[in-house]
Amino acid sequence: MSTIASSSQLSPPPKVETDAVEVVSHSNSIILKVFSTTGHEKTFKLKSNTSLRKVFYAYAQTTGKDINTLKFIYEEQ
Repeated sequence: MSTIASSSQLSPPPKVETDAVEVVSHSNSIILKVFSTTGHEKTFKLKSNTSLRKVFYAYAQTTGKDINTLKFIYEEQ
């Protein structure tokens, strides 16, 4: 038997750093630009079938931050 916690029992989500994501698509590849809240930009070139999870983990690893403290937001243009 499983129990479901009510919203009053749930702890608030941890504070996260918000990063903006810009996507540029070319034939079989995608260029993904991630902008940090401090204004730094990191560019990733990936195949169209690559999981975004890999990109997010790579970003966290290259910036030295914990993946659980990051929040990625797609800003459509």
